[in-house]
Amino acid sequence: MAAGHAATEQLDHPISRAGAHQLLGAISAELGRPAEALRHLVHAERIGDLAAQAYAHHTLGWFWSLPGDARRALDHAARA
Repeated sequence: MAAGHAATEQLDHPISRAGAHQLLGAISAELGRPAEALRHLVHAERIGDLAAQAYAHHTLGWFWSLPGDARRALDHAARA
């Protein structure tokens, strides 16, 4: 995953970086690395444009649904 993160930071366009972080966050969650996933997803939400932010919130909603945190999942789903 470190290589993916390093490659993501070399992207020139912030929206491309946001999308890459969103994907790395989803992959990290699937691999059972919640802290790493959350770090990528929050970063994607912060650096992206409005559409990228919505996609990051959509994924954050999914992320919080995994452990059953309905309140956080619904909050992010509403933001998306």
